[in-house]
Amino acid sequence: MTANTHEFVGTRISGALLAVLMVARAWKPSTLQQWTDNYTAVSARRLRHT
Repeated sequence: MTANTHEFVGTRISGALLAVLMVARAWKPSTLQQWTDNYTAVSARRLRHT
């Protein structure tokens, strides 16, 4: 593998990482909200059962 190829692959990987980070940042608030809603619902259900 030549230096140019290695550099190209590194650029591709960092670009993919950036895209993933951006998507994760865009999704995080709604996912976190959904998770907390589910957690509180499950907790309430569990409290009601006991």
